Amino acid sequence: MDFKNTDALQKFISGMAKIKPGKKTGTCSSHQRKISEAIKRARYLGLFA
Repeated sequence: MDFKNTDALQKFISGMAKIKPGKKTGTCSSHQRKISEAIKRARYLGLFA
């Protein structure tokens, strides 16, 4: 998952801008880690409005 692809990352973020747990999104733990790292990186760079 690329941190620049904010459209794809939006479905892993709740309405309160929190990362959804893997049980709700249906991802395994290794992919969930990669997704959360990408979301945190995108937040740091200010890609989410």
